[in-house]
Amino acid sequence: MISEHHSTRLDEGRWPVGALRLLISAPFIYAVLIPVIFLDLVITIYQFVCFPLYGLTKVKRREYVQFERGKMEDLQLLDRINCHYCSYVNGVMGYARKVAAETERMWCPIRHKPQGKFVAPAHHDRFVIRSKRPELATYYKEYEKDLEKHPCEDCDCGEEKVRRANAR
Repeated sequence: MISEHHSTRLDEGRWPVGALRLLISAPFIYAVLIPVIFLDLVITIYQFVCFPLYGLTKVKRREYVQFERGKMEDLQLLDRINCHYCSYVNGVMGYARKVAAETERMWCPIRHKPQGKFVAPAHHDRFVIRSKRPELATYYKEYEKDLEKHPCEDCDCGEEKVRRANAR
């Protein structure tokens, strides 16, 4: 099943070509692991130091970095390693994005001026348009009220989704 997919990616029938592509690309693919581990460490330290100082709720890393896919029985060793790698890298990126979003909500809630094909993240929807002082003051009053609520009433961390799913 999964192994068949893996062999297809290696151009089954043209095995030497697929293997050559894998040998050329693997160092570039796996070299990303080093900066991602560093990012994971720095983001974790950052939020554990800074978030409590400003009353921000810490982002739960375990909601973003999960390894359940690599535990499937049908995986060959290389497929299992690749599943763990992708789970880790994509999980850390999601975790870092959430920590950055919470920081941005606190420090810079001003919408970008629409340019080109920029896609604003969902948390920008409540941001103030181009730093009008009275609107910014109102934003911060509402933001501070939000901090007093349950941390997941108005966020995308997944905890609220899990709670709703378990209530069914």
